[in-house]
Order: sequence, then C-alpha cells, then structure tokens
Amino acid sequence: MPSETFYTAVRPDPAIQIKPDRLAQFSSVACPRCRGYHTTRAHRRSFFQKVILFRFGYFPWKCIDCNHRFLSKDRGHTLR
Repeated sequence: MPSETFYTAVRPDPAIQIKPDRLAQFSSVACPRCRGYHTTRAHRRSFFQKVILFRFGYFPWKCIDCNHRFLSKDRGHTLR
C-alpha cells in the first residue's frame, strides 16, 4: 500500500479549489482605450442598456487590464 500513501500525501488540500480562470482567456473584442484583448462580457447595468441598447444589438464589455467599460456589437462568440 505504499502507492496509496504517496497519493494521499501528494493530493492537494480540499479547501483549495482550482477553478478555471475565465478572465485569463483572450477575446476577439479589443478595448478602445488600451487596445488590449483581455476583455470579458459585463452585465447590463441600467434601463438604457437593458432595453434600448439590447434592441440595437449592443453588448457591454469590460477590459480586465484598464478596467474600462465599453459597448460593442460583437457578442464575443462565433455562431456555428
């Protein structure tokens, strides 16, 4: 049973969970301020963004590098 002891000794602490970092992925939408591709989709905040801009096809984005929020017509994923 030495292999079982080795396995339990190497196994990480269950309190530390490694989650996939969705913010570390690069998107196809560039930030208009810093020109970086380290962006992610943001939540719609106001009535204007939720109703009006939604109807015109604008999506809110947030740059991870410079913390800038902006709107883009790109959804961020390709349609199949």
